Amino acid sequence: RLLLVIVNFWYLGTAGGGSTAVSTAADLKTALEATTPATINVTADIAMDARIEIGADHTLNIADGVTVSTENQRLTIPEGKTLTVSGPGTLRVNKSSGTGVAVTGTLKLAAGSTLAVENSGDDSVGVELGNSVFAPDNTTLLHTPGVLESNGGSILLANSGAYSFAIGGSSDERNDRISLNGGSLTVQNTGNNSN
Repeated sequence: RLLLVIVNFWYLGTAGGGSTAVSTAADLKTALEATTPATINVTADIAMDARIEIGADHTLNIADGVTVSTENQRLTIPEGKTLTVSGPGTLRVNKSSGTGVAVTGTLKLAAGSTLAVENSGDDSVGVELGNSVFAPDNTTLLHTPGVLESNGGSILLANSGAYSFAIGGSSDERNDRISLNGGSLTVQNTGNNSN
């Protein structure tokens, strides 16, 4: 007798998690705030309608022709967490005031992905790396660094607000890091004194 067993196993996801498809702002918020790492496949345009703080190391895989927009909300990548943006779609950071993406962890752009920072408000920051706060003694400034890493991704900086920063750091930027490895960086700022 011969017993032949064929096992066909397909897995898309990150270590410890699985894969989920999202097409609404509510589903995106739930998926990104989950504490188990996952690949989140975005299948339709989504405009964030609430603040989101990622709960684990996630991959945000945005489909071709699809855009995820922050829409004046804040996406936070906390210390010790990584958000990897992949796929041919676009993560669009559009703020009219304040910070669009606050990074004290790591924001990674995979090959073929796009980060578009399009601030329209004065004194706004698209992606803020790091955070500085005073210690309980109120005399010591503590800094948590942030990292933006692009491995073949495209970054478009197109601010129209005055004194707005596409990518900025906190008050102690010495430990914040931007790493560009291939891909492209395009600057099309039109605002007065935009960076």
